Amino acid sequence: MLEDNDHENDGVLYTVPIPKIFHSFELDAPFEKCSACEAPLLGTGTPYFIEKAYKANEVIFEYAMCDECREGMGKEMSDESKANIELFFMENINMIERFGTLFHSFDNSIKPWLDRCVITGKQRSECEGFQICAQCENDQIIVALAPMMVSSEATEQIQKLLSKKTREGFDGFVKDTLNPPVDFQDVPMLL
Repeated sequence: MLEDNDHENDGVLYTVPIPKIFHSFELDAPFEKCSACEAPLLGTGTPYFIEKAYKANEVIFEYAMCDECREGMGKEMSDESKANIELFFMENINMIERFGTLFHSFDNSIKPWLDRCVITGKQRSECEGFQICAQCENDQIIVALAPMMVSSEATEQIQKLLSKKTREGFDGFVKDTLNPPVDFQDVPMLL
């Protein structure tokens, strides 16, 4: 059942329980703490962001990050990178159209939000790799512009837009905090 008391779409925002695809692969359960600062996430009312990267159906990296840590990471991003990414998303995604289309037929499932890459339109089943992300609070996903899926082709395009300083900062976080596999290749975070 849709929850209409927490978020807004014409004054109402929708939430749905976090599905298994957004659970921690390591825990085989919902994320319980921020991957950066280890602050508790469930039952605290703390907004947080989940991102998972896949190659085929294998998780390459995953994290949950509280809004405070996410804002801190955002401050590490160079002004050049921020401007490049903002322009890229404005040129490649009509978020208002996406939002309207998906909500028009919303049936309490986030599956349509994750079926196609928001940049290329490519079906997830056709992607060699992809990343998914969602904004959450407690044990619920906030259904708005996210959740979303971004294909590996699109993340490669995004990677090229990042300044060297920003890439190094994100790479450091991924390698130091997320313990990616040994054969891990640079995959940008969607923050």
